[in-house]
Amino acid sequence: ETPHPGEKVHAAVRFSGIAYAGMRRIACVEISVDEGDWTEIAFDAGEPGGWSRWAFEWHAPAPGVYSLRVRATDESGETQTEGAPDQPFPNGSSAIHRIVFEVI
Repeated sequence: ETPHPGEKVHAAVRFSGIAYAGMRRIACVEISVDEGDWTEIAFDAGEPGGWSRWAFEWHAPAPGVYSLRVRATDESGETQTEGAPDQPFPNGSSAIHRIVFEVI
């Protein structure tokens, strides 16, 4: 996925990654920049049991350090939650993914 944690990027940045929901299909992928509102983004739903690719173009309002959160919802309505996952695979992917990066 991009950008990587701690990476320095330019004002126009392309976020990308993958979502996975076990044997269920991904129904929705959302991002939040700097703890802002969740915004639904485009993604490839793929097949149940497969990885779903997502991508989003973002333009930083100014140089600085920003955080990005990404969460997915599966076809049964289960949405990733805040906090650390309670156990390893297959639930190791149940927490919201967060990275911090710098715009130069």
